[in-house]
Amino acid sequence: MNSAGLTGTDKGLYDLGTYFAQLVRWLHASLSKKTDGYISRHDTTIRAIFLLNNVNYLLKRLEK
Repeated sequence: MNSAGLTGTDKGLYDLGTYFAQLVRWLHASLSKKTDGYISRHDTTIRAIFLLNNVNYLLKRLEK
């Protein structure tokens, strides 16, 4: 056990969770940047649909 009270296995799971959380943040930032290139900032409805469509695509791909 380390000073945080985590065993080696627990720490590995925590690191994996942290990694996936960072990955999701990175993907969201990347999609937001792409949205800026395709769609005006003033067209919030289309921007939301674009992001939802891309997130849905990613989720479907992860299910395979």
